Amino acid sequence: HVRYSADAGEAAAVSVAAWVMTLCAVGMLVNGVLALSRALAHRAGAPMLAVWAVFFLILGCGAWVLTTHGDEAAREDAAALRAMVDAWPADDAEYAFQARSENGESLLQLAAKTGRTDVLRRSLSQPNAAAHADDFQTALQTAAECGQLDTLRLLLDSAVRGDATCNGTTALHAAAVNGKLKAAELLLERGATADMTDADGNTPLMHAALNEDVPMVKLLLKHGANPAYKNPQDGRDAASMTRSEEVEQLLAPQDNDDRQ
Repeated sequence: HVRYSADAGEAAAVSVAAWVMTLCAVGMLVNGVLALSRALAHRAGAPMLAVWAVFFLILGCGAWVLTTHGDEAAREDAAALRAMVDAWPADDAEYAFQARSENGESLLQLAAKTGRTDVLRRSLSQPNAAAHADDFQTALQTAAECGQLDTLRLLLDSAVRGDATCNGTTALHAAAVNGKLKAAELLLERGATADMTDADGNTPLMHAALNEDVPMVKLLLKHGANPAYKNPQDGRDAASMTRSEEVEQLLAPQDNDDRQ
């Protein structure tokens, strides 16, 4: 699953991947050279050093594949959106809400995913935009899932409801499921309800607990999420969904001051 984000955490993840690849390259070269020198000198330890060199090579390749795959997917989405925008007839008020990419994603979803607020503004300016509230709600959820803060602000400023349910979930659920802390914080500051339930009866706090996402759990508790709430379908609460001792402690009955 490819995620896009304006969060500092996402940028940090890219930086970490770069450091991992750099360290792996150094480790591979150092161990490779030492293994070769020991083998040529008929000294012990060459096979083990060679194994370490191969290990660093595999680890570095894995980090490179993960990083470039995300970049490639982002480029594909940007290209698909660009083609759709280029084909947008000036006199077609329905195009923004009917256009689909080859993968079936709508123009609004791609704009929300890639942070193209200009495309969303053009869509919002269409004379029939009010009749497509569900499409903008889906775009809001996509923006929350991908951590696109500018897109979230634009849609919320345009009266898209932060608490509205679409496809059985809310934007806050999308942010919690995908670990988008800043997106969740923005939604809560703009009036999103911390204890809304999705189609399965789970709250954002439950998803955060399941992900063992301590910062998200703290944020939701700060904004009034109820840790004692139980899913009416299976009777489980948030604490029963995590294996993190730290999350369990945060969800245990205690003063709010202790949760900060």
